[in-house]
Amino acid sequence: MLSLIFPALSFGTFTFIFNLSYVILQVLILRKQFPKSQYLQLIVVPLAGVFIDLGTRLFGGINPSTYFGQFLMLLIGIAILSFGITIQIRANAITNPAEGIVKALSIKTGKEFGTLKSRFDIFLVVSAIAMSLIAFGISKVFVKGQY
Repeated sequence: MLSLIFPALSFGTFTFIFNLSYVILQVLILRKQFPKSQYLQLIVVPLAGVFIDLGTRLFGGINPSTYFGQFLMLLIGIAILSFGITIQIRANAITNPAEGIVKALSIKTGKEFGTLKSRFDIFLVVSAIAMSLIAFGISKVFVKGQY
C-alpha cells in the first residue's frame, strides 16, 4: 500500500525498511538478551526485499480477470508463502523480524506471544486501512476495481 502512495519506493524497499526497523527495535528492547545468532536477520532482511521485488517483476504481469482466476492465484501465493515459512521454521535458525519484535515484547512484558502477535497483526492491518483511507479516500479503498 505504501508503494502506491510513494511510487518511487517499491514494495520490497518498504519491506526492507520495516523489517530493518523491527530488528533494530528487537536489539533496543532486549539489549544483552538479544541472541547473537539473530543478527543474521540483518542478512535476510535485504534479501527478502530483493526477492519481493524480483517476484513482482517476474509475476506482476499476471492479472487474472475472473474471480476464479484471482482466487486460484491467491491459493498459489498462500502455498508458496507457506512453503517458505515452513522452511524457515524447520531450520530454527533465524526469526522473522516481524515475529522477532513480538517475541522481544513478549520476553520483556511477560505477556503471551500469541496474544501479542494477534494484536500486532491487527495493528498493522488497521494502520494499512487508515493510511489507504487517508491517501485514497473511501471510494477507492472499498470499491472493487479502483486500482
